[in-house]
Amino acid sequence: MPAYELMFIVKSDLDDEQVNTATDRVHQLIVANGGSVTRTSSWGKRRLAYAVGPHREGYYVVSNFTIDASKIVEMERVLKISDTVFRHLLVRRDRPLPADTEVVVPEMSAEDVAYFEQQERLAVEAEESEPDAAAATVAPEPEAGEDGEDGEDEEEEEVETAGDAGEEVS
Repeated sequence: MPAYELMFIVKSDLDDEQVNTATDRVHQLIVANGGSVTRTSSWGKRRLAYAVGPHREGYYVVSNFTIDASKIVEMERVLKISDTVFRHLLVRRDRPLPADTEVVVPEMSAEDVAYFEQQERLAVEAEESEPDAAAATVAPEPEAGEDGEDGEDEEEEEVETAGDAGEEVS
C-alpha cells in the first residue's frame, strides 16, 4: 500500500482533550478505510500564516499512514466536512519513513459512526441548498452614472482648483 502524510489543523478554541479526540477521529477514519497509522506528531498550537475565516491560530498535527489509493477520495471528502479540522494537506510519500511503528488507534464506536454519517448528510443538504442561497445573496452592481455622480466632474473641479491656486500665488 502507498504511504501518505497528512497534516491537518484543528480549531484553536478546543481544549487538549477535544484536540486529542479530533486526532483520534482522523485516525479512526484512516483505519475504517483499511489503512494503518504509522506515526503521529502533534506540533501544538501555532499562529497561521494568514487568517482562515475567523481562525488565526490552530493545532497542527502530522500523521503518516498507509492506505489503498482508492480510499483517498473518501478520506478527503470526510475531512472537508469535519467540524473540528478546518484545513488539511494530504501528500503521497515516495516511500514510508524508516523505523515506522504502528500507532494504536481506538476502535470506532457506534456513536462515532453515527456522527460521520450525520456530517455526511448535513454536507449533502448544504450542497443541495447552497445554489439557491448563493443566487439570493448576489446583488447586482450599480452601473456607472447610476448614483448621479461621475468621476469626470470631480477631475474637472480638481484641475480648476489647481489652476486657481496657481494664479493666486503668481
